[in-house]
Amino acid sequence: MKQTDGRLYRISMNSEPHQNAFFEDYAWLARGLMALYRVTGNEYYKTETLRLIATVDQYFLDADAGGYFMTDGMESFFLRIKMGDDSGALPSGNPVMAHVFADLYSATNEQEWQDRINSMTSAFAQGITARPYQYSHLIHAMTRIETPMNEWIEKVAETSNEQIPIESKEKVKVKAQIVEEQSTPTQKTVELTIDVDAGWHINANPASLDFLIPTVVDLQTIELSAVKVQYPASTKMETPLGSIAIYEGSVKIRAVVESDEDPIDISKMRALIQLQACHGATCYLPSQIAINLVELTK
Repeated sequence: MKQTDGRLYRISMNSEPHQNAFFEDYAWLARGLMALYRVTGNEYYKTETLRLIATVDQYFLDADAGGYFMTDGMESFFLRIKMGDDSGALPSGNPVMAHVFADLYSATNEQEWQDRINSMTSAFAQGITARPYQYSHLIHAMTRIETPMNEWIEKVAETSNEQIPIESKEKVKVKAQIVEEQSTPTQKTVELTIDVDAGWHINANPASLDFLIPTVVDLQTIELSAVKVQYPASTKMETPLGSIAIYEGSVKIRAVVESDEDPIDISKMRALIQLQACHGATCYLPSQIAINLVELTK
């Protein structure tokens, strides 16, 4: 999907590439490459990220006002749009690229990447000041530059005096039981208890910011069924990005699964829990935990 001049194509159809990629395509690819670099330490991924940045600087950069345009200027559009907010289901390309700059700053400690984030935030300063809730990804990148993630991890390690686990499930214990008095052959009520380690929290449902992973519970059966989940009231925690809703301590969540017609086979039923454990401003990778309900009938 790469062109001879370093630009990317956006679409592949019948093994043939078409249409120049938008800036967001470069930004997401660069962020993925830096995620691989963080995990593997392979310099190849960082080198490819720098090549992508050189390409977007050439074709998308607004050299006068800062930030990047959505298109490369090769098409005959009347206007070139530049976006920095989170108005859609995914953040726009500029805040995603800001996180790439934050990754490079953490990896190299080179002032250039901090300057680039400062330039980008200056380009959208008016919008950030007027509507900060629409620029959460860009603001998050700013806070990462001020306190890089590796420094947070070091602080957590010093505090807990233990090796940092990779996934959120290392910081919680999950139990589940069927509430017999509220269950029938075609309807089962399940109470899940999530015990969160002291000093840690999981994000409430719904999550307060779109880059936080909410706690989500689902019940799966082999029968055609519908699930209703009752999430508990959350508590508030103040962060540099504002007040966020969290669960901490022992969290109880009730879920009801109801079959249309057939009795529910408990031996084929399981609960799925998605959660993300956080300590202060450090959040671990989200985890998905599965529990077979057949074990709970013994």
